[in-house]
Amino acid sequence: MLKRLFFLFCISINFHSCVERFDFTDVKVDGQYELRVPAYMQPCTDLHKNAAMQLQSAENDIYLVVIDEKKSVIHDLGMYYNLKSYFSTVLKQPFIKEIKNVTTDSIPVPLQIGTNKALTTTIKGLVNNQHVFYKLTVIETPTSFYQIIIWTRNDKKERFENDMMKIIESFKEEKKI
Repeated sequence: MLKRLFFLFCISINFHSCVERFDFTDVKVDGQYELRVPAYMQPCTDLHKNAAMQLQSAENDIYLVVIDEKKSVIHDLGMYYNLKSYFSTVLKQPFIKEIKNVTTDSIPVPLQIGTNKALTTTIKGLVNNQHVFYKLTVIETPTSFYQIIIWTRNDKKERFENDMMKIIESFKEEKKI
């Protein structure tokens, strides 16, 4: 019995040591908000013209953009959204239309991120003949909507999906004094 327990312990230690783990670091945007992102991701500027935060790991083929929109600016344009209606509008954006054979979760998953409500979904499809996997999350704060869009090739989904969720769940809006 003791030999069996020792054998199982050795196997579990061996398996545990094979799991890839990465350090995460805080990235802040203009004192407005922050995310914890894997150290393998580096800043870039060519993913989305409206993104306040853009990170990538070309080596690992994973990308992240954050687009923030102030509610006051949206209201000045005569538009009024709640979380659900804003999320629906994001799903109609041009980048979604560029994905061929697109599939999404039928119902977005509600999240609580700190004190903020959020909706998240997965999107799969083809872009430039590559199978892609997106994690799209919209967070509503008292003053803004934030779109967090993270993507990779579909064959890397298993490797990066936990990191994607850690990034999303780490969102913090800075307190205004």
